[in-house]
Amino acid sequence: MACTRLPEEGVMTPKELQQANIDRFEKLLRTETDPSRRSDLKRVLREEYAKNASAYPVSRDMPK
Repeated sequence: MACTRLPEEGVMTPKELQQANIDRFEKLLRTETDPSRRSDLKRVLREEYAKNASAYPVSRDMPK
């Protein structure tokens, strides 16, 4: 996936943040063996896919 970065270092767009979360949950799911934890990861992954990118604040708008 090609990332589109804003000029400020370390700033992610809402869509990039959503994709980073999805990538992280998928990576965890590949290695998790506990059935309960896998179920939780599948649930949050489904929720993440269903979210609209506008659900995420732009990181530069977050308090420091």
